[in-house]
Amino acid sequence: MVAGIAMDHAMTLGLAWSVVPAGLGTATLAWRRGTGRGPVMAVCLLALSVGAIRHAICDRWLARDHLEHYTSTEPLLTTVTGVVIAEPFIHEPEPNVPRAYDIGPRTRFLLRATAIEANAGAMEASGIALTTIRAPVGFIEVGDAVQLTGWLYRYPPPRNPGAYNWRLHHRRAGVRVGFTCDHAESVRIVARRAAGGWSRTLNSLRDHLRGYLLDGAFDEGEPEAGILEAMVLGQRGAVPRAINEAFVRTGNSHFLAASGTNVGWVALIGWWILTRIGGVHYRKAAITVAALILAYVLVAEPQPSIWRAGVIGLLGCFSVYRTGRPNVRNWLSCAAIIILLFDPTALFRPAFQLSFLAVLALADVEPRLSRAAAGACLRLGWPLLAARFAPRGRGLRRPATTEYEGVSLPRRLIIRMLPVRLFTTSVAIWLLAAPLVMHQFNMLTPWAPLGTLALWMLVAPLTCVGFLAVLVGMILPSSSAVFGPILEGGTRCILVTVQLLEKLPGTMLPARSPSIAWVVCAYGVLAWWAYRPWRFPRARWIPVAAMLLAIWWWIPPRLVHRQPGSLTAWFLAVGDGTATILELPDGRVIAFDIGTRSPFDAGPTVHTFLESRGIARLDAVYVSHTDFDHYSGIETLLRRVNIGRVVITDHFESFAPPRSSPSQFLESVRRAGVPIETITGNDTLELGPGLNATLLWPPPRSERQFAQPNDTSMVMRLSWQGRTILLTGDIEHGGMAGLLAMSKPEPGETTPRIDLTADVLALPHHGSVVGNTAAFIAAVNPQVCIRSTGQRRAMATNGIEGLCAGRTYFSTVDAGCVRVVIRDGDVEATSHLADVLGADASRP
Repeated sequence: MVAGIAMDHAMTLGLAWSVVPAGLGTATLAWRRGTGRGPVMAVCLLALSVGAIRHAICDRWLARDHLEHYTSTEPLLTTVTGVVIAEPFIHEPEPNVPRAYDIGPRTRFLLRATAIEANAGAMEASGIALTTIRAPVGFIEVGDAVQLTGWLYRYPPPRNPGAYNWRLHHRRAGVRVGFTCDHAESVRIVARRAAGGWSRTLNSLRDHLRGYLLDGAFDEGEPEAGILEAMVLGQRGAVPRAINEAFVRTGNSHFLAASGTNVGWVALIGWWILTRIGGVHYRKAAITVAALILAYVLVAEPQPSIWRAGVIGLLGCFSVYRTGRPNVRNWLSCAAIIILLFDPTALFRPAFQLSFLAVLALADVEPRLSRAAAGACLRLGWPLLAARFAPRGRGLRRPATTEYEGVSLPRRLIIRMLPVRLFTTSVAIWLLAAPLVMHQFNMLTPWAPLGTLALWMLVAPLTCVGFLAVLVGMILPSSSAVFGPILEGGTRCILVTVQLLEKLPGTMLPARSPSIAWVVCAYGVLAWWAYRPWRFPRARWIPVAAMLLAIWWWIPPRLVHRQPGSLTAWFLAVGDGTATILELPDGRVIAFDIGTRSPFDAGPTVHTFLESRGIARLDAVYVSHTDFDHYSGIETLLRRVNIGRVVITDHFESFAPPRSSPSQFLESVRRAGVPIETITGNDTLELGPGLNATLLWPPPRSERQFAQPNDTSMVMRLSWQGRTILLTGDIEHGGMAGLLAMSKPEPGETTPRIDLTADVLALPHHGSVVGNTAAFIAAVNPQVCIRSTGQRRAMATNGIEGLCAGRTYFSTVDAGCVRVVIRDGDVEATSHLADVLGADASRP
């Protein structure tokens, strides 16, 4: 089934082709007449068809009135009526993000549509839309029927290489469209509590349980309260962003995840109390634990991860009920089949994959690790410690002694208190999850096993006390005076421990996002080591294979992505701003402006792109002028990428008065220890042999001064193998007039002072049009015109596209990142969205 889902995802099979494996299975069964391996092959082929068909239906089949059918590539201004199906959440803007202007909080929730205003009037509609209101709205509740007026749109694919694919993320969650309202007044309540009675009841129950847990421990709004809610009640959404990121950086986010960890605690505590203390028969205990898991899943945060963990837990209880000792592999396989039948796209979610890997680590990898550790202790002459790792001596060549004769009392106590199996459990989970985490999240947390071991000592008793506080609080509310201080102290200790772990050197390392091939090879080696049949001799090649995998991972990605002998320019899509990355023929990398006026930080966008190209250093960042949308992302990059120098013109500081944004930018560069270089007009830039790079504008400040910073923009002309790129910054009428004058011979001269022609033109001032824009474009005479802007082509009314008629025209908001490659005397310009969608996003 997994293979069928993956096959349909990769090749987008039609239903007819998806049925072919089932037909082959039926033919095989008939040919073999039900004997030999015929039934097994038939079942496998049938499962392949079921997986492919189920994924095709879930991924591509939509109702005729689905909201996606009303949308196109452009947003649609319309009115949608629907029911709120998820608790509205007011999202505060991230602090310390450089912005050209302040933005306020936004309200987000899921809306199940029932009607939409179309050209023919109100029509029935279906589908779920992720709704964003650009204002705090506190009067909406789950179950309310609302009418919204705003913009309905499809989620676009990633606009830059390496960017996260939010379109695919929402699609796999069943959300195909988004809806945005500009004002709170665009929301009207049609009916209160029109639906969602169970949801409101569960939300009320969650609020009561939260009160029993937090009363006496934390006041409303304290950030530490979110940790307690997440660990005991599975409310991951209550954790503040800063605390959540601290747990992620230390590799301990599983303690906060509303998933298998929470369900596992409920099952283990319930099982231990029932069987060890109460002496209940295992079948009755399995039924009771299943009921506890079901109740916990209902009151926890309604997320797919918690439901998935609940299914796994319930099937585990069923397996225990039947046999008394579950077969983990059969149990997990059954759980995977059930989950994938209901939601085949779950196969591609990291949470789904990590959940099953964690259980396999506990069942299969940890015992083998324990035996390996016991064998190592025996070889070192530590038999008592070996007995702690393998109490029954299974899998050891000679038994480990458990006699303590002749051992001093302090040493005996230390050996007995060592949490050795907890340590091997932490290592097993980390070992099995590390390749996937490196690939999906581009991070490696080498200290995670030790951190997990330390936190287990605190989380285990605190979780037990938290469950007890909730249960006792339901009967005796005044018990919060007893449990509150314990829960508060324990939670603060956990937070302090995480903060200390975060300060360790090498806590989180960039993992370079290894390829799928590397991940497959890594899990192949782990599978052979963990599941190798005993009849096979010990594989001595496994350490060699592990070393080769480490060398493979350590090879710099830049060696793969680098294109020697070519000049590559990347015009990234950063909204209303500019970010141009230049990969020079000699291997060096420079940037020309990095910033945006759009309400996000361009720095992380550029950093993600650099990581995807394996670029860890920018040799120079050229800042054209003092406008915010040309340097706002550099300060973030200073903390993430090694920058050789920042280059400005001699006009820059004249437009950077004290305490202004440009002045603060320069101060941040100096604090980071990055040198600032000042250049003047008509300088030749040393950017490598064979590459002719010239600063055409502005003229030296001693010769000419300007009233507006835009006309002081740096204009750079790069020529390689007879082909040229012209970067123009924000020059307006005065700058273009000066360049046009310099491109003509002076009286008595036969040659102009500068050559303004170019094959590729970055349109001045984000494609704005002034009186001499047409003359400037004609003088440059480019083959390719690139507009870096956040204004969609359909909304452009200034006629810039008409001025570029007869030339290849790209707009970064419509085409995404534009790549220009000069190689072997040819110019190739392509757009990222054309590559992603398989269609040309440009128009000549």
